[in-house]
Amino acid sequence: MEYNQFFFNKRGVGAPPAARMLLALQCLAFGTAPIAFAHCYQMSGSNGRKCCQEFDKAMCRLFLSEYLRKPTVEDLKNIENVHYHKHKVPGMLGSLDCAHIVWKNCPVAWQGQYRGKEKEPTIVLEGMCDYNLWFWHVFFGTAGSQNDINVLRLLRLMHEFVTGEFEERERNAEVVPYEIQGKTFERLFVLVDGIYPRYS
Repeated sequence: MEYNQFFFNKRGVGAPPAARMLLALQCLAFGTAPIAFAHCYQMSGSNGRKCCQEFDKAMCRLFLSEYLRKPTVEDLKNIENVHYHKHKVPGMLGSLDCAHIVWKNCPVAWQGQYRGKEKEPTIVLEGMCDYNLWFWHVFFGTAGSQNDINVLRLLRLMHEFVTGEFEERERNAEVVPYEIQGKTFERLFVLVDGIYPRYS
């Protein structure tokens, strides 16, 4: 496996390799710009930005092909097959829902937009997983004032369902059409709770 030499090389950015990695991790953990932590590590804002960019490249190189991808035709066959054997219902793609994660240290100026039905500021995590808890879709970071439907409308996944981009993969995987109680369906379905509209 070829790793990103930026985090091992002692030349280039003046900060030591460990500081470069920590700055990128802190920016991710706190959701802030690199300039917020650059002074802690004796870096300029541009060098802090470079640390974040190189960290992003390294994560994509290591995890994109296996974990950060859309389901392939073979994946769709396996997902539908597992759900059929576990639930005895054909055509299920996965379960989708949102969770509101409490943001304990939310800045006071932002608390209004991050406070929704909960009394505390929250950040929304939306995920869709299959029976084996393999996440095929994750979206995190929306303000807690958004409800589940608003979050769904923001997403690329919903866009693919509505525009029919996902339909071609379903046909290629030969998981559609399928029949439930004498009725034929042309699209896979996602299991959700009652708040979501029943899209066709």
